[in-house]
Amino acid sequence: MSSSFDPNKLDAKPASGNKSTRATSERLHLVVDNYEMPDNGFHFAVGHTLGNPDEQVRVRLNTVKERTEDRPKEDPAKIESQYKSGENHRETLADKAKGEIKLIAFDDARLIEAVDGVKTYRAHWPKTMATSPESELVEGMAHIRLKDAKPDANGPGRAQAYVEMLKSSATVDTNTVVSALSDALEISDEKGRARDVSAMIRVYFEDRPVPIATARLYPTTEQDTRFDQASGEDKNISIPQPAEKTLKALMEATPGKTEFANQNLDVARAIVAGLSGMDEPKFNSPDAEQARNLYYGAKEGHFQVEVISVEKIDFGADSRKTYLKDKEKPHLAAYTINEPAGEDKVRSFTGYAETTVAINRYPNGEPYAVYASPSDMYPKMTKLNDIGLGKVGAELTSEAQVKVQPEPIGAPAYDEEEEAPAPAV
Repeated sequence: MSSSFDPNKLDAKPASGNKSTRATSERLHLVVDNYEMPDNGFHFAVGHTLGNPDEQVRVRLNTVKERTEDRPKEDPAKIESQYKSGENHRETLADKAKGEIKLIAFDDARLIEAVDGVKTYRAHWPKTMATSPESELVEGMAHIRLKDAKPDANGPGRAQAYVEMLKSSATVDTNTVVSALSDALEISDEKGRARDVSAMIRVYFEDRPVPIATARLYPTTEQDTRFDQASGEDKNISIPQPAEKTLKALMEATPGKTEFANQNLDVARAIVAGLSGMDEPKFNSPDAEQARNLYYGAKEGHFQVEVISVEKIDFGADSRKTYLKDKEKPHLAAYTINEPAGEDKVRSFTGYAETTVAINRYPNGEPYAVYASPSDMYPKMTKLNDIGLGKVGAELTSEAQVKVQPEPIGAPAYDEEEEAPAPAV
């Protein structure tokens, strides 16, 4: 049994990534201040892009001719249908102005000119991000998870439609590791509103570009009984517990439900105990040598350790249906990185990119997403391990909380190459 750290037992994989070189157009997430609506010229939405409140931007919509020139291989009749004549043709800026829409994502936006600090664009498509008076915008590294229900031995399964946002990161030491984990695992925010959270622990050694170990902690749960409206019977449900209970269960070596869970918890416990200068903790894995080696490495100060705060934001009911239906469209399918694995096999990885999310809240304060999209038209998707130390974080753009007239929530999102579906009712 080892009683000291052995670097020869570490195994790191080389960095990799999914690079994109296309950058011919932009996706602008605009906070609209006003609309210019002349009778004898183009209409413009005027405001500023997310995160740039001091930079004025004007955006108008493409003409059919401009789109045909941008996409010479596109069927002109399809463009005409998208822009003017189709049953679900593109909304005009006059439509947006009439609805007092303040949050718009303009796809395939191209710079026309920049005069006296004002940038003017023309864009292919305007998407309403949200219409609620309390809408919030969040931007940061995130993954959009869209997966149909998959039946198994336990039943029909449940479809997945949510955004996993990497909210913040902190490089921790003896004095900060517990407080950072406690903050990341807090199940309510500073206003007491519910959060669906987890915490990642990433361990770096010397100048290796990827973590040599990663662990994920979820809030511990306790069982409760609630009446189920669908079955008419009582049903057992799991209730997430406060951060202090999760950390107490971790350090007391409460076993996980599977061998993989035990390995994950052992790694987390090893790092926390090592950084905190505790005695060697109990490990539940049959082969705990890796976790024991990590414990001594942390205790002897060989590692840089990062704690990442992660928040899961489910899509709202209407948006959930639309996003699951559209999951194969390029801007959403891109969040899965597929790589050859030999013999005509493909290995899939979770991809993360700068992502803009519009959220509303239920009466109890819990958030739900009504819009989510890569912040860029042609985003670079990155595996989690390839996101460098300290390179994650999301920011709530409070200045994007705008007063608008309430309209139905969860307007469908659609790809820039498709006609807009009929409005939700």
